[in-house]
Amino acid sequence: MDHRLDTRLLQLAPPSLHGLSVELCAIDEFKGWWCREAHLGSAAEDTRRTVSESLDALAKVEAFGAPEARAQSRRVARGSLSAPAAGYADTLEAVLCDHGRMEFGEELLLELHGRLLVSSPAGRKGAGQYRSPCDRAVATERGSAAARLAPMAAHLVPGETRALIEWTRSRLSGAAFHPLLTISSLLLELLAIRPFEHGNARLARVIGHLLLLRCGYDQVARVSLDAVVADRWEPCQIALHKSLASRRLPRPDIAPWLGACLGVLLEHARRVRVFAEQSPDESLLSANQLGVLRLLDRNREITNRAIREGLGLPRDTAKQVIKRLVALGRVEVFGAGRAVRYRRTVRRRDSGGPTR
Repeated sequence: MDHRLDTRLLQLAPPSLHGLSVELCAIDEFKGWWCREAHLGSAAEDTRRTVSESLDALAKVEAFGAPEARAQSRRVARGSLSAPAAGYADTLEAVLCDHGRMEFGEELLLELHGRLLVSSPAGRKGAGQYRSPCDRAVATERGSAAARLAPMAAHLVPGETRALIEWTRSRLSGAAFHPLLTISSLLLELLAIRPFEHGNARLARVIGHLLLLRCGYDQVARVSLDAVVADRWEPCQIALHKSLASRRLPRPDIAPWLGACLGVLLEHARRVRVFAEQSPDESLLSANQLGVLRLLDRNREITNRAIREGLGLPRDTAKQVIKRLVALGRVEVFGAGRAVRYRRTVRRRDSGGPTR
């Protein structure tokens, strides 16, 4: 496994390698800008919004329900989502919040897969378990393109997956390859092995988020990466199939997939910059206004009474504070009369076409 994956990266043609290098530099330049300049407010708010926008995006490309239904689902309990959507939302949120405590390895891979499918009737039986020989097989003609795209034989899955994990850990801890090339190669191989009967694509997305965050690309927790993937779905799928079909040839060409992955990250960087530049500067908010936002970080919604009790404010002062936050677009109002309650605003950002 080590030799095979290293060879694919080392055999990249000079034109492809040059193009990838330019994109890698642009992504890392933005990473540096983000670390130096981005001073945003609530990470908890952005995590909730990122997960919600990811579910909206995946509704376009997976059976998560119609997008218009997803827009409404932001206002209902997590338990009312479909099983695949709820599993993905729970797992992605856990990774965005706790990635620092998640050490990538086989145990974590199985745990995340189990978490994705634990509520899914179709996949619960195989949640957190590798494919077995009795699972569905794909009959293909030896040497055909379909054969090169077929899942790996089930009896090879555990060993190949463990070898892939060890290769990834080794390369991410060393300097042989850029971490983004290592992560992209891992995802390609994971989608080729298809170690589980269900949920491989969703697991690959979760693992991608995890490793990007652990490599310091913190911006993926603040703006939905899945939204960019959904907008580029067709070219990403074409690149994936091209690279999968050639990965076992004498001179494999995985440049299409690597280019697609880096293109997604470049467009994501553009959207993150727009997000950062449009985010209100919390240094301009009063201590009471910031206090209300912190209460909303800990609670899905609050009332005027909760504000008064939480911050020790008179009724009229609490009313003026929340009124100002509503005017600034930071808080939304729900209900009427005595049933009025307040929630963080889910802000929508520019999602224009890709740029290079």
